[in-house]
Amino acid sequence: MAARTSLLYFEVPFSLFNNSVELKATQQDISHLLASLDLKLSHEQQFALNGGFFIQYFDTSSNHAIVRGHPEGIITLDLHEYVAKGSTPKFPPQVIQDLERKLKQSLKSPHSKSEPAIKRGQEFEVYYPTMDGRIIEYDIDEIVFEENSKYQNVRIAHSKTFGNMLILDGDPNLAESDVIYSHSMMRQGSSNFSDKDVLILGGGDGGLLNELRKEGCRSITMVDIDAVVLKAAQKYLRGICTDSLDEYKKENYEVIVGDAIAFLKKAIADNQHYDFVLSDLTVVPITPEPVGDEWDFLRLVLDLSTKVLAKDGKLLTHANALLATRAISMFEGELDKLQGFQWNRKEAHVPSFHELWTFYEIEEIKQS
Repeated sequence: MAARTSLLYFEVPFSLFNNSVELKATQQDISHLLASLDLKLSHEQQFALNGGFFIQYFDTSSNHAIVRGHPEGIITLDLHEYVAKGSTPKFPPQVIQDLERKLKQSLKSPHSKSEPAIKRGQEFEVYYPTMDGRIIEYDIDEIVFEENSKYQNVRIAHSKTFGNMLILDGDPNLAESDVIYSHSMMRQGSSNFSDKDVLILGGGDGGLLNELRKEGCRSITMVDIDAVVLKAAQKYLRGICTDSLDEYKKENYEVIVGDAIAFLKKAIADNQHYDFVLSDLTVVPITPEPVGDEWDFLRLVLDLSTKVLAKDGKLLTHANALLATRAISMFEGELDKLQGFQWNRKEAHVPSFHELWTFYEIEEIKQS
């Protein structure tokens, strides 16, 4: 079940809106073509608006069409229908394409475009925005897990392209297709983890843990606060964690269900150090200025993480999408404030994110 809205637009000459006879003929042509769709759009409301026009067509069921003429030389057409479960849309792509072709010819439009139907009220959500506000429609066909933990809504959806996807509080996190996220965070190929002590902060999907287990680490400690995420990942995200979450303690690694901040503070008190700290806790906030609880948390993580680094140790973390330029700039400003440390950035395209993601390596400045 879903409400579907098909969107079309047509460029037309500006002069059309200055010729009342031609404009009326255009409106009649549009009405005639819509009638040809056999939708019984018999009721019509029409208004003149700011030098343009607005026409609404509707029937006695759930279908309607809205035509809006803009004097700047644009005519838009929105076709709305409700499709019950098991029913066939009245405006499938081929019908929309045929209507676009006929209207383009009738309007003498030099350019037109129809968009895929926007679907609302479906059984499960398929639209998620990028960090800069563009819409992504995922090919999700099933919700395989959902539960509200003490901390957040935990959902795992299946995508025909990306496999199972972890979605936390409505925000897509990681999919089974996204091993490059873990490799980029680790700086795989340039980081030497052999015989090193590694701390993972967050990482409840198990992807980082699974990839680090292949690197010959002396020890890996992972701290994630949400047991529901860990249990769900163990069962439904095996494409990225494989068997890494089947047991929480093995010879060279341990998964701790707990608060990363509390763990870091205890490590500092116990004089515990790590060769690598990988912070996978949260994205850099999208805010006008670097203020508020989220930024305070981010600064605290940076401060505590650098204090548990061993000599020549490195803090590896991610930030946000490359197109979140303001957030990235503010985050790098915070990194510049870490006295005695230097940083560098790399980007990688993460498949299910549909955008470039930023990753950072932070280490002490070596004295010459």
